[in-house]
Amino acid sequence: MPANTIKNKIEGFGEVDLDTLLETQGNLKVLTEEGEDKLRANIKTNGWDSVFYVWRQKTKAGEKLHVLDGHQRITVLKKLREEGVTLPPLHAVFIEAKTLAQARKIATSYMSQFGDFTVEGIREYLVPLGMADAVQIRGSVIELEREEIDLEGLFEDHDEKHEVKYIVCPECGHEFEK
Repeated sequence: MPANTIKNKIEGFGEVDLDTLLETQGNLKVLTEEGEDKLRANIKTNGWDSVFYVWRQKTKAGEKLHVLDGHQRITVLKKLREEGVTLPPLHAVFIEAKTLAQARKIATSYMSQFGDFTVEGIREYLVPLGMADAVQIRGSVIELEREEIDLEGLFEDHDEKHEVKYIVCPECGHEFEK
């Protein structure tokens, strides 16, 4: 492959069984009780809208599915299933790599955040969704309260007359229309 060609590291996409997914992150992230409650509520309210990122290790006995991204969702899904909740089909994006270490290295690129959020940008994005008040700011952490959103017709006929610009007071966080 020529040096100026970008290689696609996505090997494929497919349905996976929750019980075949092997967790690989160890203690990289901790799922707090509060975080688990929020994720559980999010899934129950909004439905399942995620994929897992997985590296398929080929072995003599078949294959092992190592999860690169989705560990907290696995924890919550298993608990929901134990409580009698019927889970939808689950899907994964399969990452091409020769080793688990190489797969983890690839995974760090999509776990990274290269752009920076701004309060103004987030609020501008959320205003058409009716969610501008869903932004919580704690120091340098911006947290969004996700709620069920009716998307039907939301972006139809969305032009400049519907856009409202806000200025946020850096002292109190109050929003003022421009």
